[in-house]
Amino acid sequence: MAPKKNWINDLDLIGSIVMIAFLFFGTFYKGDGGFYSVKYNVTGYKMLFNTDFIMGTLLLLCPAITLITNYVTAMKKSEKLIKLVMPILALILVFVLKSQLSSELDYSGGSMGLGFSGIVYLIAGLVSLIAAVARFLNQDLSQKIKGKK
Repeated sequence: MAPKKNWINDLDLIGSIVMIAFLFFGTFYKGDGGFYSVKYNVTGYKMLFNTDFIMGTLLLLCPAITLITNYVTAMKKSEKLIKLVMPILALILVFVLKSQLSSELDYSGGSMGLGFSGIVYLIAGLVSLIAAVARFLNQDLSQKIKGKK
C-alpha cells in the first residue's frame, strides 16, 4: 500500500490553482460608480486579455509559474525562492491594479473595491504564501498543525 500523501504540504499548489480558477469566476473588482450611480464591475478574465491593464496578465502568470516549478527541472534549484516570490508579487499586483482601475473612477467620485473572486484570489494567495514561507524555512506544516515539533 502506498503511503498517504498529505495535502497540507501542497497548500502552495492548491492556492495557485484556486487563484487561477477565480480569475475566471465572478467579479474581481467592483466600483460604485460615484455620481453616475452606475456599477462598474471588472472580471478577472477581462484584465487578462485587455491591453489597457497589461499587468493583469501577471495575475495569471504568477500562480502558473508556481505550478510549473514542480515540473521544470531547470527551476528545481530555486524552487523555494520562486514559490515564495510569486505569491508576494501576485498579492502586490492585486492592489496595484485596484488603484489603476480606481483612478478611472476618480473623476466621478467613485471608489473601487474587491469583488467576490478578488477576495477569494487574495485568500488563496495568502494560503499559498504561508505554505511557501513554511517550505522556505524548512518547516513541515502538517506537523505544526498536529502540534508536533
